[in-house]
Amino acid sequence: MNFADVMARLGLYADAPPLPSVVGYEVSGLVTEIASNVTDFAIGDRVFAGTRFGGYAEEVCVRQQDAVHLPATLSFEQGAAIQVNCDRGTLEPWITPLRALMDDGTVAPVVSDVVPFERAAEAHQILTERRNIGKVVLVP
Repeated sequence: MNFADVMARLGLYADAPPLPSVVGYEVSGLVTEIASNVTDFAIGDRVFAGTRFGGYAEEVCVRQQDAVHLPATLSFEQGAAIQVNCDRGTLEPWITPLRALMDDGTVAPVVSDVVPFERAAEAHQILTERRNIGKVVLVP
């Protein structure tokens, strides 16, 4: 979860779809299906990705260019804490050195709270009241 998620839920984010809608930008998990033209990923790959809303779901569909391989040193919760809200082409100048730091364990996202989807309102309250130091991550 991030500030944009809170703003969208409050109806204050101009680009958000009208409520009721599914918000959520950053996701991580396993690839379960791929299109025939996908070359960078395979079923079973661990990834983190940016979405244009819709991330508060057990399954999401993302474009190949919006996904990045999740290093084995990071948990899915940490992967979801990495902000990736632009396509991979834009990310390449900084994701390669960042990946090296994540791979060797030098850098890892800070996750302050892991909250089940069914308690998303509580997670939003944590952010609204600024009770977190680190990322608040929703999990199925």
